[in-house]
Amino acid sequence: MNASSRISSRTMSAIRWVARILGIILFLVWGAFFVEHLAWFSRYPDIPPARIVFQQCMHLALLVGYVLAFRWELTGSMVIIGSAAVFFGMIGTTGALTLFLVSVAPGALFLFTWWKSREQRPDV
Repeated sequence: MNASSRISSRTMSAIRWVARILGIILFLVWGAFFVEHLAWFSRYPDIPPARIVFQQCMHLALLVGYVLAFRWELTGSMVIIGSAAVFFGMIGTTGALTLFLVSVAPGALFLFTWWKSREQRPDV
């Protein structure tokens, strides 16, 4: 590995903090939507259709991914990206792609820092 491909630890730390702060913000925003949907569903005596239940599970997985990424960057990133792809792919709104890209931004940053951290470690 050449010196130009190395990123300073200060830069890596800054990227990690941006990912964490963005992850917290998105966790709170999407968490509020999740809770609101649960409250909305509780007003009806019937269980929602399986498709809606599955979408809610993907929404929950997205929230779990934000939390996981704080400790396990790779695992959290994969959960964020995978669940967001399924969830936003199913919701069918015109802004789904934009919502997906915004939602996976912390996952992409966590994935980048995980990859660069592994790349910069000396082989043991």
